[in-house]
Amino acid sequence: MRAKTLLRPLLAASLTLLAGCGVGLGETAAPVARGSSALEGSFDAAAHEYQVPVELLKAIAYVETRVSMHEGEASRFNGFGVMQLVEREDVDTLGRAAKLTGKSRGQLKVDPAANIEGAAAVLRELFDRVAKEEPSLDARQTGDWYRAVSLYMGFESASLAAEWSADVFRTVERGFTAGAPERSVVLAPSAPAWARHAPAFATRTDALGDYPAAARYLQSPNYSAGRASYTYVVVHTTQGSYAGSVSWFQNAASNVSAHYVVRSSDGQITQMVQDQDTAWHAQCYNSKSLGIEHEGFVADPTTWYTDAMYTESAKLTRWLADTHGIPKDRTHIIGHVEVAPSCNTGGHTDPGTGWNWTKYMGLITGGTVSPSNGTLIGVIFEGGNTANRVAGATVAAGGQTVTTGADGLYQFSLPAGSTTATVTKAGYGSNTVTRTVASGAQVWGSMEINPVAAAGTLKGLVYAYNPANPGDQSQLLSGAVATVNGQSQTTGVDGVFSFSLPAGTYTVNVTLAGYQSNQAARTVTGGQTVWGSVGLSPVSAADTQAPTLTISAPTSGASLDLAAVQLAGTATDNAGAVSSVKVTLNSDQPIDVPVTSGAFALDLMLAPGANSLTVTARDGAGNTGTATATVTFRAGVAGYVYALGDQAVRIAGASVTLVEPGTAQTLAQSTTDATGAYALDVTQVGVDAIVVVKAQGFLTASETVTVPQDRRLSLPLGLVAGSDATTTVGLVFAEPQDDATVNTDTVAVYGAAKGFDLAGVSVEGVTGQLLGGNGFSATVPLALGKNVLHATATGVKGETFTAVLHVNRVAVGGTSDATAVRGGCSVGLGLEAPALLALVGLLRRRRR
Repeated sequence: MRAKTLLRPLLAASLTLLAGCGVGLGETAAPVARGSSALEGSFDAAAHEYQVPVELLKAIAYVETRVSMHEGEASRFNGFGVMQLVEREDVDTLGRAAKLTGKSRGQLKVDPAANIEGAAAVLRELFDRVAKEEPSLDARQTGDWYRAVSLYMGFESASLAAEWSADVFRTVERGFTAGAPERSVVLAPSAPAWARHAPAFATRTDALGDYPAAARYLQSPNYSAGRASYTYVVVHTTQGSYAGSVSWFQNAASNVSAHYVVRSSDGQITQMVQDQDTAWHAQCYNSKSLGIEHEGFVADPTTWYTDAMYTESAKLTRWLADTHGIPKDRTHIIGHVEVAPSCNTGGHTDPGTGWNWTKYMGLITGGTVSPSNGTLIGVIFEGGNTANRVAGATVAAGGQTVTTGADGLYQFSLPAGSTTATVTKAGYGSNTVTRTVASGAQVWGSMEINPVAAAGTLKGLVYAYNPANPGDQSQLLSGAVATVNGQSQTTGVDGVFSFSLPAGTYTVNVTLAGYQSNQAARTVTGGQTVWGSVGLSPVSAADTQAPTLTISAPTSGASLDLAAVQLAGTATDNAGAVSSVKVTLNSDQPIDVPVTSGAFALDLMLAPGANSLTVTARDGAGNTGTATATVTFRAGVAGYVYALGDQAVRIAGASVTLVEPGTAQTLAQSTTDATGAYALDVTQVGVDAIVVVKAQGFLTASETVTVPQDRRLSLPLGLVAGSDATTTVGLVFAEPQDDATVNTDTVAVYGAAKGFDLAGVSVEGVTGQLLGGNGFSATVPLALGKNVLHATATGVKGETFTAVLHVNRVAVGGTSDATAVRGGCSVGLGLEAPALLALVGLLRRRRR
């Protein structure tokens, strides 16, 4: 009883003191949605321990890391863990968290729960400091934490800090789910009243910016005046958050910068160095390139590389290329990983395998389609085969014009409705195609053009039709008159007619006294001979002759790199026009096709692999004729491998592999031939895949591509000379450092697994604790003198890795780096209130 009596006034006094620190004991937080991650409990515990709104802790984790530990690695600005506790000379929230929680720096770096607790302790201390200046702030009101949150990252720029804080609170308003379902962290949307604490933001802070669509210009001190040329656009990944990277580039001590930084969530752009000056982003490429940083982490592309980021970055790159005369191709728009090894001494791999270059370049060269527009796309080809592409042709549609490249491809974004495209090229005939464009959809309109001087031959036999054997052409007819395109010929005893005609589709009419007239329609190709034999029946004979059918395109047996093809052919009958023509693709339902002047055409989309085409025609007497063709659509990726910087230097013997993301299952594999060419055939289309290229004497290259549904992807692949750096796969130690000296009989070892998913670990036979985020810890006994600690880890796939740590134990006394301070009320970073420490510990133990 005596103890309880003494404790009551002590607690009352403590409550009064702590109320001034904003602890807000006894309050109940609003219910928050939960995910299935173990981190949910860590957020809850830290929020309860330090009386910090749990939604703020979660929102900071989302803005900074999308709630990921990144295997204990530091961000670009030396932030660690899910909460990005910073360890630098100018900002050391990691060290502050260590003092406030009693946890070591190494534990805070690799233990997600400790990292979250450390962030809560720092944030609580910041609120208490701000509350001394503004006593009206109420810790129970989430919105009143705005200023404290703005101080959390230690930004030098007050406006940037305020904007970052606003981003955190907007995340609270929106809510989120981060991580896979089985490891998710959830924040339910709420609407704290924070805006009254926020300063007004200018949409553009400086008139020095070049890019009109940039949100602002914030000058970095890290640049060189002037430049040598505009040769490249270099794509980077920040390895950190948007605001953190912008702040780091404004820090003179960082010695790094970029011209532009792009935000993940919405594609917002900050310019930091003028285009006319040299940013410090790619060593000896600096003076000839423009650098664009993209928020996020290379190891987590699906989380950070959003459609908004791709779209806005592509607009920026297109504008830079057009403004400064940079070719819009993969030779001049490159990733940091693709710069010469001598200019990449840090071994940068960004933007990494997960960056979808085909998507990005498509946006740069083709632009985005507005919701009210659709896309008209096609190839210009010659000789009756879509594989024979025509470069240098001018295509016009909807008031726009483009000139085809080597791939013969054209593309327009056009308003919905009927539109006509026209193609012309000097020395070639012209052609037109009319298509109906639908909003948000894509329609193909490929066109054939041929050299005007190239004529073809239409040749055939006139014979007596044998109804008992329709294939019998043995009874040739002389004296028959064949007429086509204003020309006439009379057959001799061999029954042959032959006409030289410009490329095009023609109908030859044949008459002979005593016989019913007949006709045949054929498509003539320049420089080629096409046969169009005609069978005649006696006038008195019944109509037993089936319609004559030909498929002029695509050619049976053809192997095409386009799924979108135009089936073209002719259908004629001895007794007049055919009554119906139907086309069947594979096992689909037959499609009715109109016939005009003996010719028919139909746009089809082939499936990957072999496709069966069947055309059936019926005449008025019920006779049926059939023509078939088999055509292969080689879906996948094809191109050539070359030495980056000179496409004329092709690399033979390179291994090119297409793998499935996530599982790394091989989808297709090829080795480049003597010309550096490769081809990867697949049956799955419309999916993302990773292309990996290996060649002796060159750095391994890889990138994400989207395998198109409508065409074979043409993908030249450039390699950089050099040898691959050894990638860390195994265990690394965060604490203690190798050869560290301690004066205790045990040591807490903290580390992380790199490059594999950790299933278990032991250190000197002591089973370690898995901390999440691939981190681990183990407390190991030490003998006096030198200790060699052996760590063994196993991965979820059965992998085994070992590592060795050396620790020296001495018998003399010493002081620990971290004090046993937990929580506390402070008036500023680095300033504690020792008189309250025991009471804080007591009260917090009671709250548990």
